[in-house]
Order: sequence, then C-alpha cells, then structure tokens
Amino acid sequence: MTLLKINGLTKTFGGLRAILNFDLEVKKGQIIGLIGPNGAGKTTIFNLITGFLHSDSGVVYFKDKKINNLKPYQICKLGISRTFQLVKPFLEMSVLGNVIVGSIYGKNEKKISLMNAEKNAIEILDLVKLMSKKNVLASNLTYGDKKRLELAKALATNPELLLLDEVMGGLNPVELSEFMKIIKDINYNGITLVLIEHVMQAIMELGEEIYVLDHGKKIAFGTPAEVSKDRLVIESYIGKVD
Repeated sequence: MTLLKINGLTKTFGGLRAILNFDLEVKKGQIIGLIGPNGAGKTTIFNLITGFLHSDSGVVYFKDKKINNLKPYQICKLGISRTFQLVKPFLEMSVLGNVIVGSIYGKNEKKISLMNAEKNAIEILDLVKLMSKKNVLASNLTYGDKKRLELAKALATNPELLLLDEVMGGLNPVELSEFMKIIKDINYNGITLVLIEHVMQAIMELGEEIYVLDHGKKIAFGTPAEVSKDRLVIESYIGKVD
C-alpha cells in the first residue's frame, strides 16, 4: 500500500528555486531516507508535505487523498506528524506534560480524555527511554534528551507516517546507537518513517531506500549501497571527481 505519493512538486522563493519537479513514493511500513548537502531542499519538502508551505505546482497524496491545500493541524489529524531540526519543547512544562499535549491534539477518532492522553504519553516515554524524567521540566533536559522529547511529542499525535528532520544530529556515539534502536522499534510497531539525516551511519543502516537531493532536484534514488556508489551523489558531497 502506498502511504505517501508526491508528483512533480515544485517550490520557488522569489527567484530562488528550492524544489524542482520532485517525485517520491513511500509504502506503508518502510523507512525512507532523504539526504543531500545543506540547502538541497530537504526540509522544504517536509514543510510542503505538512502544510507549512504551499507548492507552486505538483501534488501530494496521503493514502490517495490530496493534501496540498490543507493546514498543518488538518494534516496532523489525518495521521502525518513530524519533528523539527530546532527542538522547541514547552520549556516550563514537564516532560510528561509536553507529550500529553501531543496526545490531546493529534490523530484521534474522537476527543481523547486527559486520563487516556496521560496513559498514551507514558507508553511513549517508555518507548523513547524518558520515563525516568517524566516529571523533569523540559528546560532542564540535556540536548540528547530534548531530541528524545521532540520525537515523543511527534509520536504522541498517533501518526501513521512520521517525518524526522535530523533527529540524530549532534548526538554522541552512545546516544546515536540508542536513538537508532528506538527508530527501529517505532517502525516495528507499525509506523512508516521518512528520515532527513546528515549522520550517514544512521541513514545507511536504517534506510531501505534513499532519495538524494541537490539544489532542489532528485539526483539519485536506490538502496543505501546503490546511492553510496553513485557518481552524482559523490560529487554533490565532495565536489567533482576527475
């Protein structure tokens, strides 16, 4: 089953072309990687999928429903959630409180009670290994734990498709290993994922298929082994090879 399909997506900002004629297909249960140099347009694609930006042309389908002109909260209610590069928790709320907010305003068939929202939040905190800090103010968390909280907030909305924007950037080797295991567990529990990531160790191990962007255009697509050997991919990262 195709969960997300993008056809011909294009976005410009004034005279700057951010995305040009981009296609993507994500099947239910996959982990898809989206990589490319800084400024390639990766986060812009996430912004277009989730309604923070509107495309100049092209179509985004989620389970055969066109979602181009929907607002972010409407897209979240359909079952798409995301993280952001810059973590922005509610600093003066507890870790548990942050995740409860996501449970209340996420994808639910009917309004969720506070009791059930708290139960859902506790299950998610256990999954991302933050249970021991559930009563800690978000402002007092380490950088690595704030990354986990960002992930927990997104999971609390009950997504079918989760878009992760550099959630592993800046982590130390131990944190990275733990985070990769969490992502595998999330996928095992039935959530489809698309990852933007500069940590190549993570993207090569987790991604089943990888899309490579450069200057807003898809320059390669394939398995991790295939894209790692692609000449255009190598040149986009390290420059033209004689």
